[in-house]
Amino acid sequence: MSRHAFSQTLAILTVLAIPLAVRAEGPAAPPPAASDATQVTAPPATGGPKWPGPHLGNRLIASVDLQGAYNPLGIQVIASLDRRYVYDIDEQRHIEWSYVQAGLQAMVSPAIASGGVHMDWTPAAVLNLRLQADVIGYYGIMGALRQFDDRPKHFDADRNADSLPGHDRTGAAFRVMLQPTLALQVSKVILRDQCNVSLYQFVGSGRFFYDYENDTLMAPTELLVFNQTFLLIEAWKSKRDALLYVGGLYDVTYTAKTEVRRQRVGGILLVQPKDPWGPLDRLRIYVMGGYILEDQNRRGEPFFAGGIGTDFDL
Repeated sequence: MSRHAFSQTLAILTVLAIPLAVRAEGPAAPPPAASDATQVTAPPATGGPKWPGPHLGNRLIASVDLQGAYNPLGIQVIASLDRRYVYDIDEQRHIEWSYVQAGLQAMVSPAIASGGVHMDWTPAAVLNLRLQADVIGYYGIMGALRQFDDRPKHFDADRNADSLPGHDRTGAAFRVMLQPTLALQVSKVILRDQCNVSLYQFVGSGRFFYDYENDTLMAPTELLVFNQTFLLIEAWKSKRDALLYVGGLYDVTYTAKTEVRRQRVGGILLVQPKDPWGPLDRLRIYVMGGYILEDQNRRGEPFFAGGIGTDFDL
């Protein structure tokens, strides 16, 4: 599975209680700041949550997620810190309806690390627009960063590193990403679509690069489009606002210059325990898996991913 797609997915799930959603009934709480996401949790019946409910003005939110994936194999930690200014609230739905925010994000894994800045604008709870810029560093191990002088037939460095042409090297890449996200919730059904349009610039002399984060082949200057759609159902909700979501996903990844495309379908399970859970705000546990419909290396194979994350209202 694309590590970038995975991180985007889990960031999305980081939000799936959904403040970026229109609820036909019932209250919803605001989302934690996360790369591509939404979140919701009404205050528990007892216990005095840290988050006092939707209100105008500034908020400071930190989040952290630990994620793992199979096919390709990967593990990573993602963290962000956001300053949000809320300028409109919906008291009926109990959500922050409109806001702007800016923040920092970082990711580290055994093969790469990245850091950058982002800005978000949510003109209405059904739409979020993000502009993000990152610097990505490659350690030169586990196929990151593998440089090719000619286009390879296979580039799945996590499985065939010893038999592939090219060589691993340390290096860097720069990324600028535009990310619109649409979300709609009617009763217990959530429809969410997110599109990442990313421009990459790799540092190096090769004609092609295997990008560990996206699990794909890229040109030195590359435009990557990743679109992911979720259809989720709120399967269970407790009196303390613990939530269980189940549903399906479809996503496609495409690189414009190398013309590599991947399509996947699968299912998702997301659990949110009561909020707060001890010192943790909006704790989330998520697993997903499915089938790779189209891929130059992994077509017809399964993929799995999972993780745990939380927010901190500072």
